[in-house]
This record gives sequence, structure tokens and C-alpha cells, in this order.
Amino acid sequence: MRDKGPWIVKPVASSRGRGIFIVTNSDQVPLDNAMVVSRYVSNPLLIDGFKFDVRLYVGVTSYDPLVVYLYEEGLTRFATVRYETTTQQFRNHCMHLTNYSLNKKSDRYVSCEDPEVEDFGNKWSMSAMLRYLTAHGYDTASLMLRIEAVIIKTLISAEMHIATACKMYMPYRGNCFEVYGFDILIDDTLKPWVLEVNLSPSLACDTPLDLRIKAGLLVDMFNMAGFMLHDPLTSQKFQQARNSILVKPAAVKPRAKSTASTTKKKSQSNLSSELTLTPDEKVILRLVQEEHKRRGGYVRIFPTATSWEQYSNLLEFRSSYNRMLHAQLYPASSQTRGSSNISLAAATSQSRIEQYSKKKTASNYSPDISQSGAVQEPLPEQLQSLPSYITHPPAEDSLSNTMVSKAAVTEQPVKSLMTIVKNGAKLSKLQARHAFAAYLQCVHQRLQQDCVPDSQAEHQINLVLRFLKRASVNLGQPFCLVTPSSSLSITERRRSLSYMLANFIAAYNKVRD
Repeated sequence: MRDKGPWIVKPVASSRGRGIFIVTNSDQVPLDNAMVVSRYVSNPLLIDGFKFDVRLYVGVTSYDPLVVYLYEEGLTRFATVRYETTTQQFRNHCMHLTNYSLNKKSDRYVSCEDPEVEDFGNKWSMSAMLRYLTAHGYDTASLMLRIEAVIIKTLISAEMHIATACKMYMPYRGNCFEVYGFDILIDDTLKPWVLEVNLSPSLACDTPLDLRIKAGLLVDMFNMAGFMLHDPLTSQKFQQARNSILVKPAAVKPRAKSTASTTKKKSQSNLSSELTLTPDEKVILRLVQEEHKRRGGYVRIFPTATSWEQYSNLLEFRSSYNRMLHAQLYPASSQTRGSSNISLAAATSQSRIEQYSKKKTASNYSPDISQSGAVQEPLPEQLQSLPSYITHPPAEDSLSNTMVSKAAVTEQPVKSLMTIVKNGAKLSKLQARHAFAAYLQCVHQRLQQDCVPDSQAEHQINLVLRFLKRASVNLGQPFCLVTPSSSLSITERRRSLSYMLANFIAAYNKVRD
């Protein structure tokens, strides 16, 4: 600490801005407790006179080989007091610190309740910030390339320790994945500085913009990692059926001969490279290719077409997987050097830069796990005769999308039930259950209507919520009921309740059948 201050001091393993302060002299740093001391960046880039930083979400699915993804959207967090460089103002944390947990307590904090507005208040989206800088003449393409580079170098600095620990304690590849929260400060020369890396970034949704971005990144991360939604009951039936079949030796089918047409499609070079791979390398290559297809809004920043030439000398973990992965994914770049590689880097980075700065609509963040495009393993021949609800359990998020089709299917039985009632006859228990399920579907459709007065909508929400609390107790199977937060708008609460009612109807129909 021989350099002149100021310095930012914070306790070790602290979060949400607790215990953080600024000192102008090294003698002011307390020595009795373990503290983290960071250099203060004295020339931050300002927007409308306010200091800001960017929270980026980085997904790492493997450290051996290193595979890094950067989510296409992030959060820009502003200080609540205009920036000044006088030393008397260093005690004003709301001017010099961009931590959201600190600034949201300020009486000058401005919140935006419209999820479609990304450039208002003290919290913007990252893409809105990039579009603002582009409109004011800044080179945001080179800025994002620098941010990608500083993220990769930060992860490589810890690669040796984490990869070693994964090799020691992970029984299977793919057991773990991480989502890191990178806090990046940009100075007036467009140089990015890593403020800190959060191992457990906050996923709290205090604003509608938080909900849009964080819901999308979580769904895309689970999809990319290969998580599948399963009903515990149907999963248990499937496992029992699978175990009983696997005990019996399956007949080995002769491998089909490859036709001449398929053989011609593969080049001789690719075929020879595949033959030289070990079984472990083939598994790794396949897993990386499959997760890239399911990446959603994540952008793979390592490996890329030029990352081996840029960062191979920085990798410390002695493994051949990184070299193999680069050679298999980008065979053309491994054979080029110099100026040809520079043009290749410009071409491959252009699409990534456009993805960061484009405006995302609400549909980009809608969590739809049913459309994840996850690769399913082929079922054994003996399991193909089992019912589809056992072999391919439906994803819960797809239940609400199937309600309309189910309503159309049950429209004719409902009409026959109405005829029975009009004729004065009594319904059987099964017929009564069908009628009640049809009534619930009508309630679900009314919840999805937007043109409802607030007073009537509030009454609907309370009525449906009371019903679900009572009915879920007698459902006969586990049902997750989460009361929508009162901080959400009436429209968002109605949509959340509509989703839960759709899940209840599906569970009720399953018990009924």
C-alpha cells in the first residue's frame, strides 16, 4: 500500500455493503481484523454525472476443460448522489459506492415499476447502458471484448485450485456448475475493473426488471446444465420399471451398416480426428456441444475460435482437455495464425457483441423450460411400451400451455353433463369431478384476462388463493403453493396465481383419472 489512496476497505466474507468504508491513508486501515483492501478507481465513467457499476452473470459448467458462458443481460447499478472528486465527500457512500444494498436505503433512490422500461431510475439493464454509450459515441464493441477478457483471466487465476478440487471431490463429471456475479466498474477510458466476484450472487427480485433478467438467466442455466423437471411419483414408477427391465439381459442388436451417402458427408480429416479421441474426450466433446445447443441467452466466451491462442499460456492446470476441445470445436482456427486469426476473431465476436446490446423484449425472459431443447437419451426398447406419462413426464411449466387444448377436449363431455343436470338426474362421483375440473378451467381462463377492474381482480385473487389453500390439503399428493408477494402488481399476481391454478388442475385431473 505504498501508493497514495484513497482505498476501499471491507471485512472478509462480508456482503450487501456491510462494514465497507473508504480511507485516504493506509494508516487508517484497521489491523486487528482481517480486511480486504481495494484500490479506488479515481476516474470512473459517469452517466449523467452519476457513478455506476455493472453486475454480470457468468456461468461455468466445467473447469477441466474450462467452459465459460456470459449471460446476455446484466444490471447497471447507479449511485444516488452525483459524483464529486473532493476528499471531503469520501464519507458519502451513496456517491462513491455503487452497491445496491447501500443505495436503495437512500431517500434519493429512484425505482422503476415498469419492466419494459430499462433506462430509468437507479437500476438499468446492461443492454440499455450499452445503447446509451453507443448513442454518445463510445465504442461498446471493444468495451465488451475487454470485459470478456477480464472475466476469462479472473477465472483462469483460480482455475488451478478449483479444477484440482473438482478432480478430488466430484465423483462424476457434470455434478457441479456455478453462476458467479461479476461486479465490473468502467473507467473513463473504457477499461473494465473487477470490483469483486460473488460466489452466491443475490437473486432477489426487488423490481420487475430484476424479475425479468434473473428469471431468464436461472431458467437458461438449468436448461444448459441439463436439469429436467420430474414429478416425484411418476419418476418413482419409471425408476421401478427401469430397474426391473435392466435386471434382464437385453438382446444385443447388430449394428447397422453405414450407407455410402452418410460416409461421403464426413470429411476424411474430421473422421480421423474423431478416431484419435479417447472415450473420455468423446464424452466431454458431446456434453459441451449439447449444452451449447441449450444455452438460451448465455454466450460462450471460452472456448472460442481465438481463445486458445490468447489464453493458452495462462492455463495452469495440466490437462489435455482444453487443447482437445479447442481443436475439435474450431479446427480451422487451430491451423491459422497471425493476421488471419485477427480477422477470424472479429467475425466471431461480432454476433456476441450484437447480442449484448440488443433490446430484449418480455418474451426473451419468459421462463419456458418445456422449450429448452434438452437432448433426451433414447429409451430402451422394453421401456417404449410403457405409458408416456411414465417415460416422458411433462414439464410443470408446460401445464399452463396445455390448459386450452384440454378445455377443447373436455368441451363435449361438459355439454353432456349439462344435459344430465337439466333433465333432473344426479351426477355420479366421476361426472361431478369432470364438471368441477371444467369449472376450474373456466376460472383459470378468467384469471388470464387482462381487462378486469382492479377491485374485481383483487377479489378474484383472494378467492382463488383461499380455495387453493384449502383444496391442496385434500389433494392427495404434494402440491407447492406460494402466495404471490404483495409487492407485485395485480397483473403479475394474477398471472402467478393462474400458473399455480393450472398446476392444481393438472394434479387434480391426474388424481381423478
